[in-house]
Amino acid sequence: MLLTIEWAAAAFGLWGVFLGFRQRRETWLAWLASSLIYLLLTWHWALYGQSMVMLAFSLTAVWGYRQWSQSQRLEVVRPTVRFVWGSLLVGAGLAWVLAEALAAIGGAAALLDSVVAAGSLLAMVWTARRHRACWGIWLAVNLLSAWLYAGQGAWPTVLLYLVQAGLSVAGFARWTAHARVQEAS
Repeated sequence: MLLTIEWAAAAFGLWGVFLGFRQRRETWLAWLASSLIYLLLTWHWALYGQSMVMLAFSLTAVWGYRQWSQSQRLEVVRPTVRFVWGSLLVGAGLAWVLAEALAAIGGAAALLDSVVAAGSLLAMVWTARRHRACWGIWLAVNLLSAWLYAGQGAWPTVLLYLVQAGLSVAGFARWTAHARVQEAS
């Protein structure tokens, strides 16, 4: 039963990434479904940092859907240097605080869990804001997530993150091509 639920969560997550690199706002609905299912699974696996991420993902999915619903045309935008450095510093700080908190409560793989959690939140915000560089963050997060879930024996989820790593590269290429078309017009 748990394996079937995990496959469903993985399928929704994969569909969300596919829709995301096609810049479809429905990506956020697929991610919402995946996040809510994974919230239950990660809690079961004692990956409490990931549980917090899944809760935050659920909220971010609602926000992202609203963001992408505000305009008919989704334009890839370039983040400011201040935004990049500010969000990277916030992400690093969040990872450090989460690592300490997760270690204190006995979470499985506290350091890796916290880095994946902070990186995931950063990538979600960058995606919602339509920053092309979100795909580089997603690539790193997906590879680290595969490693994290392999330690839990969650093989459908490992497969999901490895496929999503490949889709991250494809997403970057697609958004780069879209940005070039935008700049030319």
